[in-house]
Amino acid sequence: MIRAFFFLSVLLFIHELGHFVIGICLGWEVDKIYFYPYGGLSKFKEKVNVPLWQEALVLLMGPVMQWVGYFLLLFLFSRSQDIVAIRGYHYGLLFFNLLPIYPLDGGKLVLLLFCIVAPFKKALTAICVLSSLVLGLVFLYLGFSWLPRSMWLLISFLALKLYREMRHMPYYYQRFLLERYLYPVSFRRLLPVQSLSEMKRSYRHLFREGTHFITEKEKLRTHFMKSTMKHVN
Repeated sequence: MIRAFFFLSVLLFIHELGHFVIGICLGWEVDKIYFYPYGGLSKFKEKVNVPLWQEALVLLMGPVMQWVGYFLLLFLFSRSQDIVAIRGYHYGLLFFNLLPIYPLDGGKLVLLLFCIVAPFKKALTAICVLSSLVLGLVFLYLGFSWLPRSMWLLISFLALKLYREMRHMPYYYQRFLLERYLYPVSFRRLLPVQSLSEMKRSYRHLFREGTHFITEKEKLRTHFMKSTMKHVN
């Protein structure tokens, strides 16, 4: 069990090291690195409105570095039982982590894909719905399989994490809007829209107000002024 724990820990550590290193190279500020029963989580003090390609690169470098750790372990441990264990942990961790369930890497990558084709608010709703459906299918599969009870605990823990993330989605969306109001955005593409809910991550926006357009900053200023007045009243 010590050897098994060592193999899994090395793979998890190198996986999170991939996220960490590329985040540092992009100038992101690291907050914490968590290790959960289902894997690790690198948390950065970065804005929501970073370019999508940067976030995708940070997410993908975890699995890429895990492959490096996998081949390193195969090089260091040549016993047949060790090779079988290393291969099982590597592919199991890789497959599980790429499931389209938020906040796993697979779920975050799918969220980025949704952000390319849909407004940010709809993308958040879509990833919550998809994650819930996939998690339900996983529970259904567990109900008809003979997997150990530890898998039930693992998936239950992930379900709790997903529930907590879904509760924070409205705050995540408000943070997206607040950052757009407080900080300049450098996106080149311009998108005409009619409401805040149509805003997309990779665009600047013009808002239609009757027969004319107003800038994104003006629209957000009005939005947050109304929110402030409502809170005061």
